[in-house]
Amino acid sequence: MYSMTGFGKADTTSKFGRVTVEVSGVNSRFLEVSSRLPRQYSLLEHKLRELLTARLNRGKITVYVGIEEKEDAPGRFQLNHAAVKAYHRQLTELQKTLRLG
Repeated sequence: MYSMTGFGKADTTSKFGRVTVEVSGVNSRFLEVSSRLPRQYSLLEHKLRELLTARLNRGKITVYVGIEEKEDAPGRFQLNHAAVKAYHRQLTELQKTLRLG
């Protein structure tokens, strides 16, 4: 951003889903950075802040990142094998207790 006041928005779509980024800045004597990222990416807020402070000197900067994952996105769901085994064991015990099979 070359001006003290500005707004930009970009989005893209990939095999994982749609990503939207909005950046706005207003005049301010000092650099203030605030960001909103999806919860699963909150650990990256520190890295985002580092990137912005390396390039900006002042202004009140707000960054929003939104991610809409596709339902069939690779890696969206992780199967917990230990939980599945435990559920199977419990259902088998219940089947025996109720004499269902």
